[in-house]
Amino acid sequence: MIKCSKRIYWIDGLRGFACMMIFFHHFTVGFFPASYGGENAISHMNNGIDIILSQCPLSVLFNGNFWVCVFCLLSGLVQSYKIFGSDSISKISEDMVKRYLRLSLPVFVISIIVFLMMNSNMFYNTRINDVVGSSWLANYYLSKASLSSLLLSSFVSVWISGDNTFSTAFWMLQYIFIGSYITYILAMIVNNKKPRALIVLFVAGLLFYNRQDYYLLFVIGVFIAYIMTYYDMKYKLQIFLGLIFVVTGLFFGGYPSGVTPNNIYHYFNTIGYVKCHILGAALFVFGIYNCRFLIKILESKVLLWLGKISFGIYLIHIPVIFSVTSFIFMKVYGVSERYQMSAGVSFFISLVLIVMLAWLFNKYVEKACGKIIGILVKWISIT
Repeated sequence: MIKCSKRIYWIDGLRGFACMMIFFHHFTVGFFPASYGGENAISHMNNGIDIILSQCPLSVLFNGNFWVCVFCLLSGLVQSYKIFGSDSISKISEDMVKRYLRLSLPVFVISIIVFLMMNSNMFYNTRINDVVGSSWLANYYLSKASLSSLLLSSFVSVWISGDNTFSTAFWMLQYIFIGSYITYILAMIVNNKKPRALIVLFVAGLLFYNRQDYYLLFVIGVFIAYIMTYYDMKYKLQIFLGLIFVVTGLFFGGYPSGVTPNNIYHYFNTIGYVKCHILGAALFVFGIYNCRFLIKILESKVLLWLGKISFGIYLIHIPVIFSVTSFIFMKVYGVSERYQMSAGVSFFISLVLIVMLAWLFNKYVEKACGKIIGILVKWISIT
């Protein structure tokens, strides 16, 4: 295949979907904890349906760790695809400089907002936990933060150690940040259609496989981008095999993160949920690449729009759940004493609010950060 830097729109759609599933995951962990922790958590659904869902393959739809794996893999895929389609090393080096600022400045803005909320007692999660009974919801935003911790977390510790002081979702950003530079290095090394390029990726995959963490996803992302760039993937039964990859990927993505399964998933207990989700994400994304009709679905206007604001959704949804969502639940439940209705009302109002805030965040904050980054990079290059 001829090198091409054309934007892959279906990946934007998949990013948007993945971010919404991560929000869905955090909501269910917070308000239906048995859907994550199984019998060890309080059930809030009739006939213990949430306990059953905790290790059901259908739980892939709200298995946040799997969708985090998908998000990481897509990050590596997009970055390496751009490198494979670029004819300028200077553009790559400039992008490497911008990467840290593109991530840290929006995180800093959100952390400032959370800092102000923490110090103004605007989080209501602990006030509802006697009813909800979620250990995750109960053990966060319990104390006020200092200005020094705000600065250190936003610009240093989030990116080095996954510091989650200002959002429990920030643990992933360490992998996104470091993984991006793994992607840059690998993609520049294998930027040619020679057999040794695949050998390099295979060796890198083995090394990161033994680390037992998420960096392997970025190696896989580089590999899929390499296939997309240098090989024309047309073969018999392509769509059929692609669907098999997608379904198999979703099956592995449904391996539970919060319980040790005793159903069909118990055959994979020695592998563990992280590797199951990494395998699932790889099969899922590669399967979509081979299914034209799935690509068309992901290129729909709604999903593309969600993909555009996906970073905002990811950054905003945790503070909203612990503040607005918890507050609405507290008020509705206080009047009705009907748990499922209260949770439903909280969910739908929060969903609309998060999407609206993410749109505003993208329109004003992310664009403003982009202008600041352009000025800083230009200044750095001059000096």
